[in-house]
Amino acid sequence: MRRGNPNFGHTSKERRTNGDNSRLTDALFNDIEPGLVLQREKPVHRLIVELAQRGGTVQAIAAEVGMTQQHVSQVLRQPWARQRIVNGLKESIQNELKELLERSARPALERIVTLSESAEDLRVKADANKYLVDRLLGKPSQPVEDRTVEPNKLSDDELNRRVTGIVGESVPETDDP
Repeated sequence: MRRGNPNFGHTSKERRTNGDNSRLTDALFNDIEPGLVLQREKPVHRLIVELAQRGGTVQAIAAEVGMTQQHVSQVLRQPWARQRIVNGLKESIQNELKELLERSARPALERIVTLSESAEDLRVKADANKYLVDRLLGKPSQPVEDRTVEPNKLSDDELNRRVTGIVGESVPETDDP
């Protein structure tokens, strides 16, 4: 009968890529599963994840927190750590894109105003002016009319007239009630 850590000694030479990490939202492609499952998260584990999010290597993180490279690697393979890393990367990328758009919005708008005032082609001027008005006031609303009618509320003659208008031929009469 075995005692101790149930994961100890049960390592395989083949890559473990179809486990919990592959089922995560936004899973990393061909992600390797942890060899050991950590039962509790500790503050040092969060520090390891944070250092990894900042771009630290396993070697650098291990030296920083005073743990072995193997332990740091196992922590970083845990599903909760992977999820935090992916979420952190997504948030970082979204923030960078937002900053880029905020920096470039004003110059882009100024170029459109310049085009609306000084473009030689009248179509370019008109398009620039239309864009500015649409951005300021919004595009004009397009009314949508709903003409749905429940077929069981129409007479047979009205149904036949509508079908004829759609199909182009009349529906033959039947003796069904």
